[in-house]
Amino acid sequence: MLLARSYPAAARTGLAALVLTGLAGCAMDKETKVRARLGNWLELGVTTYFKSTNTCTAALFDGRFGPGMSMVQTVQSVQQGMVLLAHDIPVRFDIEGQTPSAVLQAIKRVDTPRGRTLLASEAAGHSCMEADLKQAYARLSQSRNAVLIIDPAENGVVVKDRQNQQVFFMRGAL
Repeated sequence: MLLARSYPAAARTGLAALVLTGLAGCAMDKETKVRARLGNWLELGVTTYFKSTNTCTAALFDGRFGPGMSMVQTVQSVQQGMVLLAHDIPVRFDIEGQTPSAVLQAIKRVDTPRGRTLLASEAAGHSCMEADLKQAYARLSQSRNAVLIIDPAENGVVVKDRQNQQVFFMRGAL
């Protein structure tokens, strides 16, 4: 009788291991889905980098602002942007003299829960980046030559380099 009880337990353990192995291989996003979402706003070129795990996604595309950018509301203040984000409207924070990093910190000061969520999403995206890409993103996020776009529906953080026509995308599982 002891053997009959241990077999179902062993089967359950094996099944649990198979399920966890399967989940570990799942990606949070597919490149085609990210390109389609961002492609609504931006004209994307070559994908330079894409990695997605079950906890993070990071991507780098060649890209420029496209005609669909009109679907994203451009604001000149964090307060204006927060009103739109509250209604799940994508926002382009084009605030003179502010870097994307400074804007994210300002969002956190104005709306701590949303700010923490976005910063966590950005941080999770870092874990999907290789070292040289992390450095490039860190430089760009501190540049006044970059603009921050927030996709509230996906908790996506997009940083667009105006000069070099590059688009960073990142998000994390929350």
